[in-house]
Amino acid sequence: MSIVDQAKHILEQFPIYKELPASLSGKHHFGETHKTHIELTVIVMEHLCDEFNIKGEDRDLLIAAAYLHDIGLYKITQKGKVDLPGWKYFEQSGYSRNENLMYKHGTVGAQVLDDFEIDRKEELKRLISVHMSHWYKDEPQPNTLYEYLICIADYIASKGENIFRYEKTHK
Repeated sequence: MSIVDQAKHILEQFPIYKELPASLSGKHHFGETHKTHIELTVIVMEHLCDEFNIKGEDRDLLIAAAYLHDIGLYKITQKGKVDLPGWKYFEQSGYSRNENLMYKHGTVGAQVLDDFEIDRKEELKRLISVHMSHWYKDEPQPNTLYEYLICIADYIASKGENIFRYEKTHK
């Protein structure tokens, strides 16, 4: 089984991603599910791999990271109201999230991978752990091209489907 198929199999262990709004607060990812965000991240990563001429197993590694980059969110988010310290309920979406761990969801996601068998696990864990570095400076920071690419893919995909629609606004 390829690393991409392994990543998809792991993702399926967290069915919450299919219905979870991409933004619990409604401030970002307007109208998107997390599934849409993951799919967009994969598309962006495929384009980045093409632009940087990344092929073979390295390309598959980056695509697998795109599928799994937000896996930590699924451990710190639940449908319904959670009445525990550190948890915030988002009435608009009907989900609760541990806000104390939100900024660390990349690190949490890397730890989640310890529970699964997957090729190139340590490299994937590193890619997942750095993907939020542009927003959270206390999190691990990227050092390699691949680490920067996962950050870029997530950032571009966070702008939503409309980023792929170009409308001429000037004559």
